[in-house]
Amino acid sequence: MAEQDLDNDERRLRNVKITMAISLFVVFVGGALAVKNVLKSGPSPTEKLAAKVLADKHRQAAEDIRQPINLSVDNVLVGTTRELKRLGATDEEIQKANNSRYEVLTSQSLNYAEVMRSLIAEPGWLTTRFRVGGPGEPFKFPDKVNIGAISINGGKPVFATGLIEAPAGKSVCLYYSWAANAFPQILRKFGPSDLTGLEVVCKRTDRVLAEIKDWTRLRELSFFNSLLKSLPALEIFDESIIADGQLPDLERFAGLRSLGLCGHDITGRAIVAMPLLKRLEVLKVKRIKDVDTLIQFLPAFPNIKELWLVDQGITDEQVDTLSNMPALETLHITRSFLTPASLAYFRQMPGLKHLILDRNGWSAADKQKFQTGLSGCLCEFEPMIDTTFWQVFTDPSAGASRPAGRSTSSEL
Repeated sequence: MAEQDLDNDERRLRNVKITMAISLFVVFVGGALAVKNVLKSGPSPTEKLAAKVLADKHRQAAEDIRQPINLSVDNVLVGTTRELKRLGATDEEIQKANNSRYEVLTSQSLNYAEVMRSLIAEPGWLTTRFRVGGPGEPFKFPDKVNIGAISINGGKPVFATGLIEAPAGKSVCLYYSWAANAFPQILRKFGPSDLTGLEVVCKRTDRVLAEIKDWTRLRELSFFNSLLKSLPALEIFDESIIADGQLPDLERFAGLRSLGLCGHDITGRAIVAMPLLKRLEVLKVKRIKDVDTLIQFLPAFPNIKELWLVDQGITDEQVDTLSNMPALETLHITRSFLTPASLAYFRQMPGLKHLILDRNGWSAADKQKFQTGLSGCLCEFEPMIDTTFWQVFTDPSAGASRPAGRSTSSEL
């Protein structure tokens, strides 16, 4: 099965080489001009639109050939600084984003793919579980690569590499690596009761659902990786490709109590229509369309105790509507357009116990008002930028160069 998958991938890769070569020529010429303009005066609306189109073309190319996504530095530079500033990032956060070497993601992705292909090709590797001894035994992950991060019993996530202790009966959540998105078959190395949570980035949602359909303890499922916090225009690295038409497939997971959905192919109207929504306790959405419809209907679902609104452009007035949610205890709003005046609306949520924001560009005095002015509620301001879990090799230098004997997409 593994060898057949690899043969199919190679055939599809050969079929799109000419198309990729032409596309990349256009990308490099247009990208060079875009970066030049950004360095001079910042991107124009046309350049930001071009960056979005470029990101979409990368997404489609990766879907066509089932290869790790190739990244040009233009995707990162065009529009990023202005967008982060608009979303409330501090100068320090913007500088951190600019200093991060996102261009190495291409070579890391290719090297990671080489390692994974080698592991999958080993006889018996896919049929041997990460947890060999049953419940209570440690997980034994590959030593040289991170298949993601893992959290035991709600604790701080750590890289899923080497031996990880996981006592029987405890919750275990896996944050699947962005670099592993082309290899959903790795998930079959987990037993039916090994994981209670999964945050996954994938291009083929149907393949992931097929791999996890028999997981009996799954209570949390998110189609975006909340640890990665991708920069604007790089959402292909922390979001899965999923659409409204696939939502009925999630109804089979009767034990789900937490669901994360993302991307412009998901609409608020479709989420409201899901029977599953009546059973959820936690709902997480990121960059979905028609979020207003979802917000308007959420007060009718008293089962929702925790809500995440990520990169939805949330305004003060929308918080006013959320104040009508009777059972809401935890509210996570990031990459928003909230102002300090929204405090008045949050004060109308008597049951709110935990509020997480990332409007770090606010003054210290404004943030202090939120941290002291909400009775019985802990208010935290989390970083907008965090590159901790982008690392895919235990030795960071291992993925810095292109694998020998294999062409990158730019060389096709």
